[in-house]
Amino acid sequence: LAFRHLVDENFSLPPHAVEATLREFAAGMTMGDHENILRAVDYYLDKPHVVCIYDWFPGVALPTALAHMEGGVLRTEQAMCVLGELIAGLLFLHEAAQMAHRDFHSGFVYVGVGEGFLGHIKIGGFHAA
Repeated sequence: LAFRHLVDENFSLPPHAVEATLREFAAGMTMGDHENILRAVDYYLDKPHVVCIYDWFPGVALPTALAHMEGGVLRTEQAMCVLGELIAGLLFLHEAAQMAHRDFHSGFVYVGVGEGFLGHIKIGGFHAA
C-alpha cells in the first residue's frame, strides 16, 4: 500500500477541501479497476488531515523520472507511449467512471520503475469534477 498525506502549507486542509477530497476519493474507490489508474483502497480522516491509501505501485512521479533522463525530455517514441497510456486512463475516468479530472498535471502521472526506464504509466489523484 502507498499513503499520501494531504495537507496545505499550514499542515492542514480547509473544511471544504477535506469534504471535496473525501467525495473524490470515495468515487475513486468505487470506479473499478483500470491498468492505467492508481487504485484507491481506503482513507483515514483525522480533521483537518486526510491520508489517502492506494495500491502500491513501484514508481515515481513523471517530473522525477524526467529529471533523471538525459536532457530532461522524452524521445518522440517514449512520449507517444506515455500519451497512449495517459489517454487510455483518462478515457476510462471519463467514460466508465463518469469523472472529469479537473486538475491534471505531470505530478499525477506515475512511471513504473524496474521495467526499463519508462515502465507502466498510472494516473493517481482523483481531483474530479
